Amino acid sequence: MTEELNPRNKEEVNVVEIEGPFPGLTEGLVLVDTPGSGSIYEHHDQLVHKFIPEADAVIFLVTARMPLDQDESQLLRRVKAADIRKVFFAINRVDECTESDLKDAIDHNLTLLKAVGLSTGQIYPISAKRAFQGVREAGGLTTLISDISSFVSRSREEALHTRFITRVLKVLEPAIQTLEFDLAMARRSDAELRDDLESLNQKRSSLEGTRNLAEREFLHTWNAAVDKMERGLEVEQNRVRAELMRHVGTVGLLDVRKFAKDLPTRLNRLLEDHLLIISQTFEEAAREACEKLQAEYPALGIQEGAGIVLRKRTSTNCSLERLEVSP
Repeated sequence: MTEELNPRNKEEVNVVEIEGPFPGLTEGLVLVDTPGSGSIYEHHDQLVHKFIPEADAVIFLVTARMPLDQDESQLLRRVKAADIRKVFFAINRVDECTESDLKDAIDHNLTLLKAVGLSTGQIYPISAKRAFQGVREAGGLTTLISDISSFVSRSREEALHTRFITRVLKVLEPAIQTLEFDLAMARRSDAELRDDLESLNQKRSSLEGTRNLAEREFLHTWNAAVDKMERGLEVEQNRVRAELMRHVGTVGLLDVRKFAKDLPTRLNRLLEDHLLIISQTFEEAAREACEKLQAEYPALGIQEGAGIVLRKRTSTNCSLERLEVSP
């Protein structure tokens, strides 16, 4: 079961089942111990994320001296996204810290949980070490186990029912959207459909014209930037060559070996100095041309409540005009 004796699960262990009497826990409860978040082994995180949607409730365990970090908050967001209705949040190793440190840790974790959008209802300070030594009450596990047992006995059927409905709705969501669109279309008269078709044909012609104009403007700007860069490269090439030759003329016979050794570095420095402005100018012009094309290029899209939406450039400026066609 360990990474040391079974690296990357080369033995292909799927699950290890441990059965036995656990006083205070409801019969039939299945507790799955997954790897923690932020593991140094990537496949551990994959196991956790794969199992989360299968859980009816989650026991989220952190230590008192190590409050929630970024990896754990990301895991909590996955728990929330999976629509898991109950999270038991426990802070372990409280026997190793002071009451002040524990309060700070609880306050920090409550703030982060609120930012994630999860409400745990209660945080359980526990000491697994003391409970293992037989002092369950001092270890704080009695309350946690009792609440888990109560949740399972009272809410298990409701949780299973709710999660079943949620999964069915997710599976049916594409079909429901298609049916809603078909129903909306079925309610329209033939005259309304013909009007929409005529409007779409007109907008298609306008769309093609606007696209052609945007493309021509982009190509003009792009080619102008490339031509300017090529002319600049030719000028700077001659300057670099002349500067390098001037330096060669000053090298004495005894310095030839040292000059040959330093030549690649000197040449790179000359190229960087002379080409920096040219490359920056071209990059700026190319970026502006691409951003302008993206902003002005007309496109069709589907907008909730508005049907088909056409984005196009107005005839007087570069602002965007949204033309709506009802479903």
